[in-house]
Amino acid sequence: MPSDHSSQKKLLRRGANSHGLDSAAERHRLDREMCDRFISAFPPDKSKVLSFFWPLAKECDTRPIAEAYHAAGAPCALPVIRTDARGLVFRSWSPDTPMAKSSFGTMQPTEKNPELVPDILLVPLVMIDLNGTRLGRGAGHYDATLGPLRKTKNILAIGVAYDWQVSEDALPREEHDERLDGLITPTRVILFP
Repeated sequence: MPSDHSSQKKLLRRGANSHGLDSAAERHRLDREMCDRFISAFPPDKSKVLSFFWPLAKECDTRPIAEAYHAAGAPCALPVIRTDARGLVFRSWSPDTPMAKSSFGTMQPTEKNPELVPDILLVPLVMIDLNGTRLGRGAGHYDATLGPLRKTKNILAIGVAYDWQVSEDALPREEHDERLDGLITPTRVILFP
């Protein structure tokens, strides 16, 4: 394996992306299990903003979690890729929110929706280890966002993964990589020390 972290990450992404479920029905079942597990561990709180993500390809679908939070009266937000700087802003979401396709291929609220500052962030990933080191898609949007956000308030950044995306071995970590606070899969919830 190449010695530099960037090359190692590229190889890991390529390998991880070759895994996954082709069955939409099986993914849906696992996403429901993950939603139930998340809601049990983190019940909706009307005073806390939940940020979720719109799934790409075979990523976990966090929309059922957001729908449950919204139904309970808790505010929800979706990330929007910033055009003026690196990173994300979060815009208010509800099931009837007008959406537009982002430059990354996901759906996001339009600029008409107000910005919210999340308390709990559901974070997409390609792989994660049991130390909270996340391997994303490589654009650095969440890494550029989590650090500054943590300086303004206490947040909980939770990685969302299927069980096969969890590595027992430590993943390569660079100085700019932001560690996650926890992990949710269809079978477990982990809060990292």
